[in-house]
Amino acid sequence: MMEPVYSVTVNAKGGREGNVYTEEGPLNLDVTTPAILGGKGQLRTNYLELFGASIAACYQNAVQQAAGIDDHADETFADVAAQVDVLKDPERGGHRLSILLHVKFYGGRFNELLDQRVIDEASGLCPLIKALEGECDFSIRKY
Repeated sequence: MMEPVYSVTVNAKGGREGNVYTEEGPLNLDVTTPAILGGKGQLRTNYLELFGASIAACYQNAVQQAAGIDDHADETFADVAAQVDVLKDPERGGHRLSILLHVKFYGGRFNELLDQRVIDEASGLCPLIKALEGECDFSIRKY
């Protein structure tokens, strides 16, 4: 087994209508389930938004790395938006996820071929994308 480079423990109390937090802080959020999925419709962050935010941030960083741009560069090279869809799972019951990443490049730095190379390489650099392979429907669309 490999040694972790970084490790974090996130605690949940109350499930999808509860609270998520880390002992170290600063994460401490009340979460809810979207009303359409049976939630109370409270004005709180839901677990799917947190999931999408994590994927978008991780993949955006991977795009920067794949393009050879410093993580701390002031320029905006690309925006990434994660669309998280909840689907019925007829095979296993319950639900499954479909993730669509929308990638928008700025500045005309590359052409179409190089944009696609960056997208492909970034998919191999993002640990969240690697963890999801085969577990959900997944696609990336440049816009």
